[in-house]
Amino acid sequence: MALQPASSIPLLKINNILFKHGDGFVDWDQDIKYDGVICAAAPRQYPQDLIESLNVDSKIVIPVGNSKLQQLNVITKLSDKIEEDIYDEVAFVPMLPGISMDGNDS
Repeated sequence: MALQPASSIPLLKINNILFKHGDGFVDWDQDIKYDGVICAAAPRQYPQDLIESLNVDSKIVIPVGNSKLQQLNVITKLSDKIEEDIYDEVAFVPMLPGISMDGNDS
């Protein structure tokens, strides 16, 4: 599922996107800081490792909740705090902990 969007990016002439297909709870490279993250799976609560991987003044757009109720959250990492804005109800596949597809499990 991640391969088809990734192959379309060069056609859009966008060169600063990284696709991660794997366990969203772990396996975030501590040497990389992201300006933004869009998650396509819903954890019950957003992973702290993901927040720590953001640059200051960056955002994560992530569905959060269980199989019955999920809401779209926008998490902003500021220099001194984390802001969380909650939007509409949504329905995404669950983010499940487990073995990463890229084999780089922590």
